[in-house]
Amino acid sequence: MQHVYLFFCGCESWSLTEASSEKLNCIARTFYRIICGIKQSESHKTNEQIYAIVNQIPITEKLRKRQLEFIGHCLRMPPEEPANIYALYQSRVREKNKYIKQISKFITYDSRLKLTTAEISKYASDKRSWSSLITESKKPGR
Repeated sequence: MQHVYLFFCGCESWSLTEASSEKLNCIARTFYRIICGIKQSESHKTNEQIYAIVNQIPITEKLRKRQLEFIGHCLRMPPEEPANIYALYQSRVREKNKYIKQISKFITYDSRLKLTTAEISKYASDKRSWSSLITESKKPGR
């Protein structure tokens, strides 16, 4: 079963809250149940069982990987490239560092640790370790 990639259009720049992340996962699991003909009222399957049946990972984990691939690609571009310059652009908006905080959380798995744009850029400069970071799946409860 393949994800509908239209769903991910532009996801590399999304900033998600915990609530919106859970809603995305819930919607995807609902679709999986519908596609597989699994009625929750008749067959109480856990989320992990649903993912195993459809051979998929949570949609937010897929989103995490795509965002890290994209940001790493941009940050390894020459410094004068607009994609590099604006990849971690800090705006003056009320929630000004929301995207940077999200990328930092994806790297450290801890929302209390805040990486700076320079630290994120430093991590991304080593493509091999950055790739291993991307392929490392988020463990349940982490």
